[in-house]
Amino acid sequence: MNNDQFTRYIFFSNPFIEVTQEENLSFSEIADINLSIRNACDKYNQLCMGNAKLIERLNFFTVDRHDVDLISYICNEYAYKKNIRLLINYGMPEEKVDDPQWVLNNSIHFIVKCEVDNQNLELKLWHRSKEGYSALVHTNISNLEQIILDILVDIAVEYKVLNIAKFRSQKLNSSFLSLISSQKKSFLKEFLVDNIAFDEDSFGYCPFSSFFRKSNNEYDLNELHRCWVSFMLKLIGDLDNILQVKSVDELMKFIESWKRHGSLNKKQLISKFSDKCTQSGYYVYVRLKRSVIGISDDRKIRVKTILGGKGNTINHCTFIPIAYMHEINNMNDMFDFFIFEFIKK
Repeated sequence: MNNDQFTRYIFFSNPFIEVTQEENLSFSEIADINLSIRNACDKYNQLCMGNAKLIERLNFFTVDRHDVDLISYICNEYAYKKNIRLLINYGMPEEKVDDPQWVLNNSIHFIVKCEVDNQNLELKLWHRSKEGYSALVHTNISNLEQIILDILVDIAVEYKVLNIAKFRSQKLNSSFLSLISSQKKSFLKEFLVDNIAFDEDSFGYCPFSSFFRKSNNEYDLNELHRCWVSFMLKLIGDLDNILQVKSVDELMKFIESWKRHGSLNKKQLISKFSDKCTQSGYYVYVRLKRSVIGISDDRKIRVKTILGGKGNTINHCTFIPIAYMHEINNMNDMFDFFIFEFIKK
């Protein structure tokens, strides 16, 4: 198997409709489903504008199928392809599953089965699917748009986080991607320190974004991004080692005790902290540890781009949001750095 061909997600943005059931559906009902999908995609694209640091603007492909055996279709047609899809199921019969691990075994990150009913039935979210899907959703038309938007937003923030240098190697690890999907509910209970009531066991797929919607249904992208980074740090075993600070004074005390640190320009550090660390979240403290004399002009420009400065003077330290940690890749000879979490009071 070629690891470069792992499917990242499955996202079908048009409903699957079983042919023998079409006589039970009205054209208006199908149109309502399609409208919900388009509206969710439009809102997602609007959200991406001006939030490039926290969310990735991705393309979501549309597929119309009438196959009865959808699992075979997905495995045969979409395995090993980097496409993003959501499965919306309207009136489909239950499917027989020979391999309960077919999602993982076909290198699919996750796949949601969404049953849409035009009746005002009770909303059932993120249940375990007996057919092997990562999650089962049962909804009516009025809630469908929000559910789709939650999934879109969560995919896009996860995509952004997985491209952070610290986590990038995990993108092609299908077992790790499966672990992400299966542990999300359990982690939410810890992160939110709240009595979240899940109908079934604490393991299984759900979008984090559902829990970071404000009263006006807008998303708190800063907190959503922080949740995703915390989750990834926990999965790789680093969360307990991350320094937490509530002020620049706390950070300076740690830096002063840092064995690798030389003289500390407190004025510059305080100024940079005030400028860069405006929101709660994960940051990288970066310090220039050697002279730029003798290095190539290209690398000298890169150092100054990262640290900033005026004229020929280069700053000695700065703070980078963890989403931009890739900027210091292959620069270990020039920089000392560490990740910390700033918890704004």
